[in-house]
Amino acid sequence: MKTLLLSLSLLVAAPAFATGGFDCELSPGTLSTLNVSAGTSHMYGNPLLGDLQLSGSGARFRSIQGTILKDHIVNYKNNGSELYILALDNEMNEKALELTYNLKTNKGKALVNINGVSATLTKIKCEFE
Repeated sequence: MKTLLLSLSLLVAAPAFATGGFDCELSPGTLSTLNVSAGTSHMYGNPLLGDLQLSGSGARFRSIQGTILKDHIVNYKNNGSELYILALDNEMNEKALELTYNLKTNKGKALVNINGVSATLTKIKCEFE
């Protein structure tokens, strides 16, 4: 009986494991956009569950499609007030993506250097689940 009560109390006290994610649309103010998205866990630190997904459109960003591997994300923070991502290129030498987004003001900045496309973007819209 004690074992059953102890097991039930641990089960009820354990935090629920839930998942969510974010999707950010980066734009230079023209018809071109770059979407950056990933799945996250709603646990302490809101960790990434996998790779960053990239999807570019328009003349400027259509060459950017695919992923940035989780191993190349050297800094990630989402503490409820700020999202910050720093990802390196395949050789781990240069910044491929640096994204800062303030959830309270809905303002941010992104530096992109992927597939020969370099840009500094300040028109950013992110959605979180």
